[in-house]
Amino acid sequence: MGVISSVGKGVAAGPARTVEEDPIFIKVEIESQYPGGASAWSRFLQKNLLYPDRANEDNIQGTVLVQFIVDRDGTVSDVHVISDRWRLGEAAVRIIKKSGKWEPVVQNGNQVKSYKKQPITFRLASK
Repeated sequence: MGVISSVGKGVAAGPARTVEEDPIFIKVEIESQYPGGASAWSRFLQKNLLYPDRANEDNIQGTVLVQFIVDRDGTVSDVHVISDRWRLGEAAVRIIKKSGKWEPVVQNGNQVKSYKKQPITFRLASK
């Protein structure tokens, strides 16, 4: 009985694939939201949103669109302004960072990481 050589008969490895362990979803079944929904978000803004002094003095009003990531545990990160024609972006980013954890999105029955776009409207009180 002869010896059978195993040289050249092994399993060839293909190119290494990298699979992102925690993809960030854009379209989802159930959107993320501030805990308690829209009315709780409105109350949070009324209590915590600081109108920039310069914007107040110059009677600047408008809506800033902010984008951020809501992790599967609700943690907010990567907060940045998408549109801001009124120089209110810094205040908008600050309020999102102060908002704490959000309710994460649900995709295929699981909580997942996703992008969230949130408009924040700045309106001056009538004088």
